[in-house]
Amino acid sequence: SLLDPLLRAAERARAPVGVWRGGEVPFLTIEGTWEHYHAALSQKFRANLRRRRNQLRENGEVSYRCVAAPDDVPEALRAGLKLEGSGWKDQAGSSIVSDPTLVSFYETWAKIAAANDWLRLSFLDVGGVPAAFDYSTHYHGRTYNMKIGYDPAWERFSVGQLLKEDILR
Repeated sequence: SLLDPLLRAAERARAPVGVWRGGEVPFLTIEGTWEHYHAALSQKFRANLRRRRNQLRENGEVSYRCVAAPDDVPEALRAGLKLEGSGWKDQAGSSIVSDPTLVSFYETWAKIAAANDWLRLSFLDVGGVPAAFDYSTHYHGRTYNMKIGYDPAWERFSVGQLLKEDILR
């Protein structure tokens, strides 16, 4: 199965390993060009994304970046996990950083995935400051989203959706 090499890599790194079979996971298949896919989205959705991105630009330069190099991962992951916990998650105690076991899992997996060129830590920055974060694994031509978070100060701009648009592009 597709999972077997990932499990073996985790076992080699002496990471705790287990498999939980959950329900159906939603997925998105994109074939052809970005332009073809984007044109198939509803006109209203595309207009909303365009309007929100334009409004966001009024607050500073909006840029996308993806961190995958092993040496850059620890700092980027710290910034991303801080962002994931901002707002209500830290207050409710449900953020990743509120549980040392979860922090260890995400750090360990990031190290393994980065060493194998599977890790993608994506950010949407506004004026050079992270506004949204995506933690994904890219494996055999597929990207698996593990976590997304955003700074609630940018919520009205749908920065999570804008980041996903940049990732898909």
